[in-house]
Amino acid sequence: AGLNRYASDWQRNALAVPALMAAFASVVADPAPLARAIVAALIIGWVVRCWRRDPADPAARLHGAATAVLLLILLSPTGYPWYTLWLVPFVVVQPRLPLLIALAAAPGYYFDFWAQVQPDPDRWRWIAPLMSAGPVWLALAVETYRARRA
Repeated sequence: AGLNRYASDWQRNALAVPALMAAFASVVADPAPLARAIVAALIIGWVVRCWRRDPADPAARLHGAATAVLLLILLSPTGYPWYTLWLVPFVVVQPRLPLLIALAAAPGYYFDFWAQVQPDPDRWRWIAPLMSAGPVWLALAVETYRARRA
């Protein structure tokens, strides 16, 4: 019951899920199930892609696993800062800029508490998710661009 409740309507400090829901709000009556399905497909697709990598290259597998955890954090409907602690073992073995930025940007979550006491809190609702996830998405994009260019 708890997992069903979490998956159906628990949302806090999320950037991707509300963006997907807003994108599909004019297409479907209830965009939440579609957003969750897209997030699940992206994460499962990434894990399958990484699973099929060459087992003789442990660095590539480690990179893929770390990215899978990072995507799980970034695409989750809840983005609590302590979730980034899952990245610490990966950072110790294979420090990468997106992982380090995720750890550094996680406290941006707490900006939401300031926003809640402002006269118009809805005006600020995107700031905390942007502060905590935005730099990480940018770092992932730069890393992907550099990897494809090399």
